[in-house]
Amino acid sequence: MEAILDKATKKKLGSFYSPAVLANYLASKANEYFHRDKESLSFLDPAVGDGELLKAMFKMRQDTTETYIGVDIDENALDNTRIRLGEAGVDCFLFNDDALNPKTIPSINGWDYIKFRSNIEEIDCIISNPPWGADISIGQKDLTTFKTAIGQYDIYDLFIEKSIDILSMGGVYAFIVPDSIFRKEHKPVRKILLKSTSIKLIARLGEFFFEGVNTPVSIIIGIKGYTPNNICLLYTSPSPRDMRRS
Repeated sequence: MEAILDKATKKKLGSFYSPAVLANYLASKANEYFHRDKESLSFLDPAVGDGELLKAMFKMRQDTTETYIGVDIDENALDNTRIRLGEAGVDCFLFNDDALNPKTIPSINGWDYIKFRSNIEEIDCIISNPPWGADISIGQKDLTTFKTAIGQYDIYDLFIEKSIDILSMGGVYAFIVPDSIFRKEHKPVRKILLKSTSIKLIARLGEFFFEGVNTPVSIIIGIKGYTPNNICLLYTSPSPRDMRRS
C-alpha cells in the first residue's frame, strides 16, 4: 500500500505507514485501558494513511456498533483506504481534510463538523502514527494557536497537541512516534502530555519497523485527564521479529 506514494511525496507529507505487526501491538496495548461505561465507543486516526491502525483496532474489538473515523490530507491514499477497510469489514467515516485545521462551515468548526458527520458527540480514542519530518507548510493556514509550534518543532508535535485537544475527557490516546520526542526541543509536547493526561505506557521499540527508515520509534499510551500519583509503565519492547512470533 505504501508504494502508492513515491519517495518524494512520502517525505513531503511525512507519511510512514504503520506495519501490521506494530499496528496490532499498539491496538492490543491501547485496548487494555478502556474502562468507560459506554455502550459504543468512537475511534479516530487523524492521519489514517492506509488505515492499518483502525483495522487493527477493529480486529481487536470486533464490535460493529462502534464508530471508526479516519482523516487524511492525501486524497489518493483515502481512495485505497476506503477499499482496504471495507474488505476488512470496517465501516469507517473517511474525510479528506487537514486534521490540524479542518475545513469549517458557517457556525460550526471543523472538528465539530467531522463529529456531526460521523454521528458522534465525542471522540473516545485516538490511535495514530502521526506524520513526522513533513513539510509543515502543506495545507497550513494558521499555527499560532499551537503551543508546540515554537523552536525546532516537528509536525507530529502539532498532531499530538491537536489530538489531546479534541479527545474527550477520560478518552484513550495511543501514538507511534519517533524517539526524537524525548529530545529537549520537543519539551512543549511532553509538557502537554504530562499536564493534561495520565501517561500509562511508554515503550521504546528501537529501529527497523519502517522499511528504509532507521529512526527508532516508541509508543505512548495514556488517558486524557491528569491523575496525581499516576503509575506509568516504561520498558523496552521486543524486536519486530519477536513481536511477529508472539
